[in-house]
Amino acid sequence: MQLLFRSCTAASAVDLNPAGYAASEALCTTGTQQGGWGLLLSGVTYSQHAMLWNGSADTAVDLHPAGYTDSKITAINGTQQVGEGWIGAQGTYNSVRHALTWNGTADTVLDLNQYLPAGYTNGVATGVDASGNLYITEQGGLLLKWSPADNSLTTLMSGLLNASGVAVDVAGNVYFSDSSTIRKLSPVNGTISTLWTYDVL
Repeated sequence: MQLLFRSCTAASAVDLNPAGYAASEALCTTGTQQGGWGLLLSGVTYSQHAMLWNGSADTAVDLHPAGYTDSKITAINGTQQVGEGWIGAQGTYNSVRHALTWNGTADTVLDLNQYLPAGYTNGVATGVDASGNLYITEQGGLLLKWSPADNSLTTLMSGLLNASGVAVDVAGNVYFSDSSTIRKLSPVNGTISTLWTYDVL
């Protein structure tokens, strides 16, 4: 069961889990839309599908693209959805994670791994700003910005340990998690600030 709370009361809860899916999780929201994943079971096998909601289970749209084993949405901005798709079972030998973006339907998917620098293969789109620029982390330690206007890719940082969870504020500051540290990257001068570090037990 995946619950959406419209206010701070139990009575406002809405079950978003769509019919036919064994489980689901919303990972991001614009306030009116929600993005995440739904789990389909077939015997003892399962497939994670990128899902988009508009506040109720019956509005769920399955964005899972053909040819991918699993997929999920990690960030949305109202018109775009970004996330990842796996070719091969997640985390297994020879499986590859691909950064993906959609515009509301499965057939609009664009695989952003084609824009990664040579030698880098495992990307995930983890953020999108108000201008439609997408932010990609790559397990080789990169934080990248992709502009859909000209298909340009800019390396914002390299040498990261495990970058994820990108968010961008109205001033263009980029916030992200790198292993056990929350960092902020300024668009003005490229200054990197450490906002918080937590202990790993």
